[in-house]
Amino acid sequence: MPGTINGIGTWYYGKRNYRSENGICEFCGQPGRLETYETRLWCVVFFLPIIPLGRKQVIAECPSCRRHRVTSLNEWREVEKATTHEAMSRLEERPDDPESAIKFLETLTAFGRMDEAADYAKIMGEQFAHNADVQLYLGGWHTYFERIEESKSHYTKALELAPENQQVRREVIVSLVQQGNLERATQLLNSPQTQLTRDDAGLMVYFADVFASRGEHQVALGYYDTALQWDESLKQDQQLGARVRRSEKAVGCLTPRIPKKSFNKTPWLLAAVAVAILIFCLMGFNYYRKNNHTMHVVNNLAVTAKLDIDGEHVLVVPPGGHVQTSVSEGEHHAVFKCDGREDDEVSFKIDSDFAHRMTDSMVYILNVAGAADILYQRIMYSDPPREDGNSHRIIFAKKFIEFKNVDFAFKDIPKEVPLPQGKMSCMKTAISVLDCPPSSGFSLLPEGTAVDEQMRYAEHHLNLCPDDIGLLVAYRRLGYISHLEKNASQLDRCNRFLESGLERKPISIFWHQIYQNTCKLAEKDAELVAKYDDFLVDKRFQDPQEHSKFLYLRAMLEDFVPSAEKFLRMSIKEDPSNTSSLRVMSNFKFQVGDYVRAKHFAEEVRKYEKDEYPDPILWTSRFALEEYDELLSEAQDAVAAAADDFTAHANLIRILMAMGRRDKAEEAHHRFVRANERTEQEAQGAVGAANKSNGESWAVLYSKQMIHYLEGDFDAYLADLKKMHKQLECPADIASAYMTSGNSREASKTIKSMGEETYPNLLLYLYLSCRESGDQVEAESAFQKAVTQLESKEFDLGELAAILRQSSPPTLDKVLGTDIDRQTTLLMLTVLADRHPQRRGEFLDRAEKLNLRLDFPYYLIDRTIKRLRKQSATQLPTSLP
Repeated sequence: MPGTINGIGTWYYGKRNYRSENGICEFCGQPGRLETYETRLWCVVFFLPIIPLGRKQVIAECPSCRRHRVTSLNEWREVEKATTHEAMSRLEERPDDPESAIKFLETLTAFGRMDEAADYAKIMGEQFAHNADVQLYLGGWHTYFERIEESKSHYTKALELAPENQQVRREVIVSLVQQGNLERATQLLNSPQTQLTRDDAGLMVYFADVFASRGEHQVALGYYDTALQWDESLKQDQQLGARVRRSEKAVGCLTPRIPKKSFNKTPWLLAAVAVAILIFCLMGFNYYRKNNHTMHVVNNLAVTAKLDIDGEHVLVVPPGGHVQTSVSEGEHHAVFKCDGREDDEVSFKIDSDFAHRMTDSMVYILNVAGAADILYQRIMYSDPPREDGNSHRIIFAKKFIEFKNVDFAFKDIPKEVPLPQGKMSCMKTAISVLDCPPSSGFSLLPEGTAVDEQMRYAEHHLNLCPDDIGLLVAYRRLGYISHLEKNASQLDRCNRFLESGLERKPISIFWHQIYQNTCKLAEKDAELVAKYDDFLVDKRFQDPQEHSKFLYLRAMLEDFVPSAEKFLRMSIKEDPSNTSSLRVMSNFKFQVGDYVRAKHFAEEVRKYEKDEYPDPILWTSRFALEEYDELLSEAQDAVAAAADDFTAHANLIRILMAMGRRDKAEEAHHRFVRANERTEQEAQGAVGAANKSNGESWAVLYSKQMIHYLEGDFDAYLADLKKMHKQLECPADIASAYMTSGNSREASKTIKSMGEETYPNLLLYLYLSCRESGDQVEAESAFQKAVTQLESKEFDLGELAAILRQSSPPTLDKVLGTDIDRQTTLLMLTVLADRHPQRRGEFLDRAEKLNLRLDFPYYLIDRTIKRLRKQSATQLPTSLP
């Protein structure tokens, strides 16, 4: 039975499926309307429901003493179902058995199925019309539910059927009293046929109570005397004593039959003291928690933070640190002091309630400068394990955060937890600092996060750490998405944010490059050039290193390479260590075949950056300048250091073949095969199996392919490529191999099979191959498709398309001034030499310089150059459609 002390304890709230019946309380013996209903038991604080403790079935609650029986609602329903089924099965097996019939009626009644019970009681009365026990039972059943006429009928039948049965006579007497026919009941009680014994003391008390309730106290005392004489134990019943004393007082009797017992106050006093102690402890614990909430302080900055809360709590939080302190409920003010940053302030309020104080499930976090990302996770534990219920969110840019009902706060999350009894799963929550760089945190934002929210995340962290290149790249992608979706407001937002950091020192070249990129997406090229022209004359940026950076950035806005070179030379003059300018100059010189200058600038980059990785421009420039001996020594050292390093091995093969040392190249190939097999065995075959085709890995096949290509064995070269194609799906390489061997027909078929996956350069190579084989129609078709693709949005190389389409030959400077890679420059020069005999000589001279014997398209370009030179020498006309 629920109860409370000063409003704290347990109590019922709500009533469903309510019913009430007249009856006698089994606990206090008082008559009244006994209530049966469904409810919910709650843990209450100051009578307010706080924690649900389960649904209950209350049975026969007394209106006087409030006592009752109670069980779990689920158990009650299970019992109802099982008991009803059992009673019905028993009745079906023995339909003529009175006990089975009575049991079934009792079952229907006990579970409140009163309509069914009433119908069946009628059937029972007819079926067992000559059974006194059944008629007696039905009389009592109807009396209990105040069906007076029905009860009279059944009691009369029972008495007629068994007039000598004392149990029947007693039941009839009681029923007559309940029906209000006290005179007839008294006659039957005093009848010679009614044989009373000492066991009928209770019946005497019943009659005494009835007469006392009618005011006939003298008669009542007679019955009380008889009962007390028959059963001495009744004198211990203080409730009965109270009723007897009322009758004695009414008739003026001074000698009590049942004396009062002295009241023992000791148990009540002890209970009161215990309750008082409990309340004191609860209130004391509540007061302590109210003034000692745990505050987590996290610092994700790269510097130490000093935290001052209300001038009372002074904490030092190291970089990437997490400390705890205690704060009381109420309003507070915190000040973060960090080296090199302005003081940061935040006002916050700690608020809680009694239940959360008791469970300590509130989490409060102070986040220095809002720099840390807070990870909130919901983890589903289940048997068997499943992850489809897990979820997370990332809270960022907040200096004060509070959470309710957290299971694991800044703790390791357990792999397993005990499941509640009868449950297959449960949900837990966890709070922690997201332990990864912001660029990685960006990728962990939940799926479906709006672009605006992604931008806010990136902007917040870039303000804190503007040198995070990964996050800048992600932010640029958001700008590009805005451009594709034609969302001008978001693209403007990107530009405004990036523009706000342009003058931040030290100047970040990458930040400016991202800004230039988004401005070009917004088609603000003219404004962009004007802005960087202003930067160049701004007195704030005349420091040589800063000015050099702005000269480099200004160069990147030029579409014509010679114009860009002008700014780059000025940039290098201002700051010879500006590797950005040196690297671009190296690339420009490499694209036009000026390998001496390309090597010079690449070596300058290496001098200042000390990069351990090989620079492909430097290596290729040295290869073009035929520095074979030095390159061979370096390649051999690299292979000796890592025998399975494919890049080092490929360079060694190229150098040996260029030096005409085919036998040494074969030896190097076999050494590489053995090293590759050892590596695969060490990987236990897992990786090796994935990278093998017909027993050979792609690296081994590519090694063989290089040797066959460089020695001009095109059939073997094509066979190697076809093996690789089964594994790597490289139709473009297959087409290139056909063009290398002069088979334009098969090359055309392969390219057509690629569909939309082809690209302009491959079509221009096909143009040269078809021109070589004399297939002028297919050649012109490939040329037109290539130009159309160059003009498309996918490639956005309209400048190259315009050069190829113009009827008059472009100048060599025009071609070389286009910012494209060396291979594309070589291809453009060769195609233009084929289509414009007027400038063929200068185009071929430069193309011959750019065509290095490394890999495709060396042989195709070499044959085309020789064919065009021979054609010019014999003055044969060009067969253009």
